[in-house]
Amino acid sequence: MSDVSKNTCVNCKYFIQHYVKLKYKFRKIECGHCINNFMKKSEKAKTIKTMGFCAFWEYNDIADKDCDIEKVLIETAENLRKIERFLHSD
Repeated sequence: MSDVSKNTCVNCKYFIQHYVKLKYKFRKIECGHCINNFMKKSEKAKTIKTMGFCAFWEYNDIADKDCDIEKVLIETAENLRKIERFLHSD
């Protein structure tokens, strides 16, 4: 389900990944649902069950944005460490 190189549900903009909370973290589970209003409920279920391609598939660029957010957070953490070192150096 994690193959993002194919036009499957898992990387479609209409696919909502399901998660389970384990202690203090959320983990992906091997299921989700489709929020595309142009598909019938039965078509959605069949497509998601097989993780197949449908005519309404559109690339989900959120995953790319998540990588950008992670990069910004890492850079922000490093900048905060620099500020902390500066404040303690006085």
